[in-house]
Amino acid sequence: MKIFVLVKRVPDTGIPLRVRSDRKGIDKEGIPYVINPYDEYAVEAALRVKEKKGEGEVTILSCGDESSNEVIRHALAMGADKGVLLKVNGEIDDSIQTGKIIGEYLLNEKPDLILMGKKSVDYDRGVIPALISEILNIPLISCAVNIELKDSKFILERETEYGVEVIEGEAPLIISFEKAKFEPRFPSLRGVMMAKKKTIEIKEINKMPEKSVEIMSYEPPPERKKGKIIDLPFPDNVKELVRLLKEEAKVI
Repeated sequence: MKIFVLVKRVPDTGIPLRVRSDRKGIDKEGIPYVINPYDEYAVEAALRVKEKKGEGEVTILSCGDESSNEVIRHALAMGADKGVLLKVNGEIDDSIQTGKIIGEYLLNEKPDLILMGKKSVDYDRGVIPALISEILNIPLISCAVNIELKDSKFILERETEYGVEVIEGEAPLIISFEKAKFEPRFPSLRGVMMAKKKTIEIKEINKMPEKSVEIMSYEPPPERKKGKIIDLPFPDNVKELVRLLKEEAKVI
């Protein structure tokens, strides 16, 4: 079974981000980067499928500059077999461009299974899974939280506001993951050492697809107003709350 997992290098969301003074991007100085958390669930799912089936190859695929190698290495340390970097110059801020580059590459690879996170936590757009599905003309099951392999069928679970959906699919298939019911494995020391010896193939992207969007500027979110504590005994505190809601918040 030929399995591809899409991964992306993203800023650590635990660190506050700063907008550059020219408003054209994020100030990256001093910001640690990690593998996109949703993609990490996809890597774990791929490894579980391979282990269950007893055969197959898990390839980690990323699109970006050479700094993306670090998240590919992370996935290799988890147990993936090899990596491919679709190398571009600089950062791509257009998801349609990224999707077209990845889709064109995968057209020639003819994978059985393509896994990825439902979105990246930096731009929060979530268009890549559907775009890859459109380019490859392969069915997409989105926002899965669990995966099982039964004979030749994949059994997927997806949480909805009405309960849990159980969906069956057969290869070729694209699956996007959100926070799953299982936890991604932590790379062992042996896995980290072995990852250094595994191959990352570099594919230079010399001709970029046409941009579909242009980002005019980035703006930091407005500062939140400080909250108020009503330090009064009952029932005066209720009266004061009602007054504030009427006169200041103007919601009643």
